[in-house]
Amino acid sequence: MNPIYIIWELIDDLICDLERICRSVVRSPVPYLGFGFGAVIVTWLLLGRTAEGDFLTVAFWSADPEGMRNLLWSLATVAAGAAGLYGLSLAARRTKALDEQARIAEETRKLSEQSQITERFTRAVEQLGNEKLSVRLGAVYALERIAKDSGRDLEAISSMLAAFIRDHSSVSDELNMTIPTGPELDVVAALTVLIRILDKKHEIRVSGKIDLQRVDFGGLVLPEADFSWFRLDSSNFDYSSMDKADFSNTSANSASFRNATLRGFLATGAEMNMAYFADARLEGAHFEEAFLQTADFSRADLAFSKFHGARLVRTRFNSSELLRTNFAVANLQGATFFGSGCLETNFESANLSGADFSEAKLNNVSFENAKLDGAKHISPHPPSP
Repeated sequence: MNPIYIIWELIDDLICDLERICRSVVRSPVPYLGFGFGAVIVTWLLLGRTAEGDFLTVAFWSADPEGMRNLLWSLATVAAGAAGLYGLSLAARRTKALDEQARIAEETRKLSEQSQITERFTRAVEQLGNEKLSVRLGAVYALERIAKDSGRDLEAISSMLAAFIRDHSSVSDELNMTIPTGPELDVVAALTVLIRILDKKHEIRVSGKIDLQRVDFGGLVLPEADFSWFRLDSSNFDYSSMDKADFSNTSANSASFRNATLRGFLATGAEMNMAYFADARLEGAHFEEAFLQTADFSRADLAFSKFHGARLVRTRFNSSELLRTNFAVANLQGATFFGSGCLETNFESANLSGADFSEAKLNNVSFENAKLDGAKHISPHPPSP
């Protein structure tokens, strides 16, 4: 610790002790007698006379002017120093007291704000169960405002919104042949807010805590929706319109995207085993390093899509459009391409063991360094000159 700081603390403590002593004896005659005695001495020095009739101070000054000057200078210096130290001590204690008052005021303000936020959160949760759609919508947007005001409640709000979505739009076990028209407005609002309050790298999102499994999003219209890292297993996105949606690193096993419009779809690193993309529009989609074992892309438009390094064991691409689709380094063991259109499709270094290209149209397809053990009906046309 700084020695100067230690000395200052000792001086400050000494001054405080002297003040306490003065306050404790303020009614005693001793301090008054001391002050009176001091006044007499000062008066005597200033007005007292010698035998020759001179003032004492004049006599002292005449006898030793240099000593008298040094004495007065020393007394003045000590007095000024004592006054300065006392003033600094008062200022320091006043500053400390003000800081303490500010700290207490800040803690009181925070407690008051947290109490208000808790009250707002409780009221919003209650309103989520209201029968009126307008009240539920208001509750959803109230939770969004609370999430912005209080980061500590973000996880609870995210869980509450996810639970609301699951409860109000769960996948039905009954077979429904009609084309879905989309979730209710309050469900779409809750989903939009949930996506909005969690930025792409937020720990709540990345930890996979957002559970939207077995939710019916059929017919959802939400371009550029960010579902990255969400848990979407067995959820339904049939006939949805979500161009440039982000499903990176999601868990969407057995999810259904039949007849969905997903141009520019981003699913890098996603786990979508047994997912259904039949008849979907997936032009320019990104499935790099994704897990898509036994998935179904039958009749899907996958032009310019990328499956580099993806796991596509026993995946179906029957009658799909594979214009310039990139399957380089992908694992396509046992995959089927019945009747698919492969124009300038890239299978370089891919594992196509046991793959079946029956009736597929192979034009300018690259199988360079591909593993073709047991592959069927591979008769690619030579590249155009």
